[in-house]
Amino acid sequence: MARNGYIYGLAKEIYVAESDANGGTWEGALEGLKRHRAIYVRIPEQNEKNANLKLVEFGALPVTMSGEVDSMTTKPSNKLVMLNIWML
Repeated sequence: MARNGYIYGLAKEIYVAESDANGGTWEGALEGLKRHRAIYVRIPEQNEKNANLKLVEFGALPVTMSGEVDSMTTKPSNKLVMLNIWML
């Protein structure tokens, strides 16, 4: 997973199809948010179990299956600030 830092570090934008609340995709997306990168996350289907909407709560941009940014899905919260403090 060490290479993920290089991959995400070089990216101007990050696209997430599916993420759990841990692992390389999750950590890369959070690191991108901390570095003020544009993070695009697919809006999950109603019965899907993943952490995509949690990333949206932290400030990622929700994207529909047709590729449109959907600003009505979930509003960002200030939880990323608290998460940053916890991770320091």
